[in-house]
Amino acid sequence: MSFGLLDSFPIITAIAVSLPVIAHLLSKRRYQVVNWGAMQFLQLGNRTKRKFRIQDLLLLLIRMGLIAAVAFAITRPWASGGIFSQLTTSVPRDTVFIIDGSGSLSAQHQNATIHQQAIQQTHHALGKLPSGDRVALIDARATPRRLIHSPTADFKQARDQLASIPEPAGKSNLPLAIEDALKVLATSANTGQKITILSDYQSLGWNLSDEFVWERIAELRRQFDTPPQIEVIPLGINQSDQHNFSVGRLEFSRDMTVPEFPIKIQVRIRQSNGTGPAKRQVFLEIDRQRVTDQNQEVTLPPNGDVTVEFNHVFSVPGEYLISAVISPDEYSFDNRSDGVVAITPGLPVLLVDGDSRLDPTRSESFYLRSAFQASGTKSPWINATIIQPDQLNDLQLSGIRAVFLLNVKSLSTRQWQALKAFVRDGGGLVIASGDQIDAAKWNQLDPKREEGLLPAPFKKIEQPPTGETASIDSDSLQAAWLTRFRQESNVDFIQSRFAKWWGVDFQTAATPEPETAAGEASDRLTISPTQTLIKTTQGAPLLLSREFGQGTVLQLTFPLDADWSTLPAKGDFIPFVYEMTFRLAGQQARRNVDVGMPLMLPLPQHVQTNYMVEGPGIHNAPATPVQRGRVPYAVFRETAIPGIYRFTRDGTQQVGTVHPFVVDDDHAESNLNVLTDTEWARLTNDFQIKRIDSAEDIAAIDTASLPKAELWWILMLAVLGLLVFEAILTRRMVQGGHLSAAANQMD
Repeated sequence: MSFGLLDSFPIITAIAVSLPVIAHLLSKRRYQVVNWGAMQFLQLGNRTKRKFRIQDLLLLLIRMGLIAAVAFAITRPWASGGIFSQLTTSVPRDTVFIIDGSGSLSAQHQNATIHQQAIQQTHHALGKLPSGDRVALIDARATPRRLIHSPTADFKQARDQLASIPEPAGKSNLPLAIEDALKVLATSANTGQKITILSDYQSLGWNLSDEFVWERIAELRRQFDTPPQIEVIPLGINQSDQHNFSVGRLEFSRDMTVPEFPIKIQVRIRQSNGTGPAKRQVFLEIDRQRVTDQNQEVTLPPNGDVTVEFNHVFSVPGEYLISAVISPDEYSFDNRSDGVVAITPGLPVLLVDGDSRLDPTRSESFYLRSAFQASGTKSPWINATIIQPDQLNDLQLSGIRAVFLLNVKSLSTRQWQALKAFVRDGGGLVIASGDQIDAAKWNQLDPKREEGLLPAPFKKIEQPPTGETASIDSDSLQAAWLTRFRQESNVDFIQSRFAKWWGVDFQTAATPEPETAAGEASDRLTISPTQTLIKTTQGAPLLLSREFGQGTVLQLTFPLDADWSTLPAKGDFIPFVYEMTFRLAGQQARRNVDVGMPLMLPLPQHVQTNYMVEGPGIHNAPATPVQRGRVPYAVFRETAIPGIYRFTRDGTQQVGTVHPFVVDDDHAESNLNVLTDTEWARLTNDFQIKRIDSAEDIAAIDTASLPKAELWWILMLAVLGLLVFEAILTRRMVQGGHLSAAANQMD
């Protein structure tokens, strides 16, 4: 049983209660006594005087009680539990249940997963809530998902939503879920409010290092007259040494390729909390079919990982779901990792030759054209079209995936604007610089450097110091598509020698960041800072990169012929230009994205088709048509849960009408560290979150923690009773001669 005040005015209450006492004391003024002869016959006995004093005291207490009851009622007292539980049965309560949907809840415990136990406990609690109570549900993921947006008394709806919760996957952010639950309760006027969190003992989801979000939670709670109670029911096993094997994120040498062109697949396999080395089988699956000749066995060190590499060649164009799988353990959520690779019949590219000659071997495009023609046994991997600079226009760019500007002297403003639109919509652009470049005209194409397409303005032609040779710095090859050319791969790429290169002007030479998925589908143009992808051993930039809208532009400070370097004579020249082309061509159709990022499916021009999306917890959700420049897309943004999503044309599942995407997270959930005593203390003491150690107590807590019953109406009844009693007592005192006798006895 507990008590409290909604509005506290203790000083005012004390002053109000003291008023009758003050009035009584003031009425005790001393008068001069004049004795007269007959007074002796009117003297009262001691017993009568004692009776009068008791009546005076009782009247004083009644009047004090009247004022105290009124003043106390103003403070809006409340009580809960015990005998007051009977007063709250008709008072509705609002409870927000937060179900942790992180991957660690997939562990089996007592013949069910922890996630299934959390759902069962919520069902049990719903059965114990009294009629009139309301509930809301939140599926806690990296971004919370409201299953019921505002509290409802329809428990059937709540049970149906519980049944629709997808399997646990990825990580969760419990503070964001609590913040969202407080926003739900802020719309309710009920005084009985509570947030119940069902999770495991893992510490990752609590995000205790984010002081900002916890301060927001504290601020939201302060806005309530009576802050909602927050309780957590940890389920599963509270062990800090849980053994786990996990598969990391798949890394592809390219997300898009062509038939017969090999693709490299890398993945990290990790052992956590192991006491010694452990062996694990790793399997490769294509569209959920195991590739039997790709099985590998690895030995994992304790608390360490091993990188596994697969190589695969696709013979037929299509979109393939790739999976790396290990043999199962207790935690099934991280035993596989998925990704999508698109195989296209041939990439259309445009070569703009800035120095064409009658002798084709002396043209700027000779080496590049020869490299593209020497591919594919059935059909060319890259379909290259060669034009002169004055032929470049919007029509030539139609249907092209990548454009190479080969030592082009300059471009018109109209041509430059056409290339900007091309790259913004997902195309790839390569600017290969040579002796024909007019630096002044190129630099004038972008008046605002920070918003320009050119990664860096040209300065002047440079060469290595006398007596030195310039080659490629292997350590600068950090981008994913360039790592195969590093020194440890025993290739001849870094042995290329450079006699000249264009010096460029940019403020910072940023190292490449991990490649991420496309940003939000909107009309806002996003431009990344210029990055240096390749440097010489002297530190001079050889290859610069810039993300421009949906596409990428690469700036080579040397030509792709043999005039300034020996690269075209190296065996790695052909793989290098292919990797560069595939890297650029894959920008329009990124099929592997992070949690929360939109899925964008490029559509054929002038094709009116409705696409539906299937995914974790999603069934036949419509995709939104969006026009990005000249490229139409079907866009879907509800990607809070990691997993496989599929676009289906008009909702059908026929071959060629299904387009898979993979939404992935950072795989940090595989870290199974549990909450320490210090972290529990922060939750319970600093953040006022009540811990319930026994899941069996959840129903009892729900029925015992009744809403606060306001008692002001009981006090008003007491005031009415005291008024009646005061009137009756005063009448008896008057009729009994109390007042006149008391006046005669006054000292």
